[in-house]
Amino acid sequence: MNRKASTLLPVLVFLVAAAIRVHFAARCDAAPDYSDMELYNAAALEHGFPTSLPPGYPLFLRAIYGVFGERNYEAVFVAQGLISALTVLLIYRVTRRIGGTRAGVVAAAVAAVYPNLIVYNLTTMTDTFGVLFVMLLYCALVASIDDWKKSVWAAVILGVGFTFRPVLLFFGPGVLLSLRRRLAFMIAAVVVFVPLMAFEMTGGEDFKRAAAALYKTYGLSLDGRIYVDSTLTEVRREDLPSKTYLGAVWNAVKNNKGKVAQKIFNKATVLFEAGWDEFVMRPIVGSGKGIVFAMKYAYIPILALGFVGMARLYGAGNRMIALPALSYVLLVIVFSIFKYRYRLLIEPALIMYASMLVGRPHAPAAARGGAAPE
Repeated sequence: MNRKASTLLPVLVFLVAAAIRVHFAARCDAAPDYSDMELYNAAALEHGFPTSLPPGYPLFLRAIYGVFGERNYEAVFVAQGLISALTVLLIYRVTRRIGGTRAGVVAAAVAAVYPNLIVYNLTTMTDTFGVLFVMLLYCALVASIDDWKKSVWAAVILGVGFTFRPVLLFFGPGVLLSLRRRLAFMIAAVVVFVPLMAFEMTGGEDFKRAAAALYKTYGLSLDGRIYVDSTLTEVRREDLPSKTYLGAVWNAVKNNKGKVAQKIFNKATVLFEAGWDEFVMRPIVGSGKGIVFAMKYAYIPILALGFVGMARLYGAGNRMIALPALSYVLLVIVFSIFKYRYRLLIEPALIMYASMLVGRPHAPAAARGGAAPE
């Protein structure tokens, strides 16, 4: 009976999550043709290999449009909904592995209906894949495989994820700290990233975008929480060499330490406050009071319970979840803007720790010690 339940439960988790996401995908009539969403659409519809943006997601959109028709957004939303349902299944499996079946069921139930894990599938942005790669990374880190294989898989997943969302690299230091075979991870990372770096130096634009983004974080007229057209800032250009932006950042940091500290504080507050990416999401979710309330406040209980759970339950059996998430938060706050959308990559970890706290409130020692019983 237990064996049958252990087989049927993951299938049920996937089907429920998929049904919810496909339902919203089929009903969504918003056109994601503004903001960064249009940039990804344009890159997908261009000829040749995408270089203006990380190539992974434009190639995904190009494949969907090639099969279902140009700018067939419903097909994109449905495909991303199914990918997100797979992510919910991975959240269940990882949480069950580190916290037990009850915690896994709680995590799956929360993830299945959590607004941010649904609405971002209704965009043409990289968030669906960002969360997927985070969970694939966690799956590799908790897997019952040799430590060197675990290190290699972690490097490969980060490398592939980089082609969709470069900010996933900020998980790297936490991954390194959580592994036993750290040298194997570093060697694998070099093997994976050298070709990617060679491409970026010859044909890609990620380095230049990263330098410009860092400038937009610390430019004197900016607060570190929103992107602004560089033509409205001190450098007044969007197409300058990377060293120009980096030089402007260095001068701003060197000569305005108080303002830099204030910008970092401004970004850190985003982690702890209620809010949502209203500019991008309002045309998608509408103006109903219930959905707007959920979009703004659903994160707060996950934030509170997640960090309490992380503090109470942290240990050798789950540090591979906490350390990458914490390194991402720290590095993205220091080296990037930090807005509501950027919280999404740590929300699976918060859901898992919150679920372990709720699902196993009287067994913190077991959760700390190692993999929980199935």
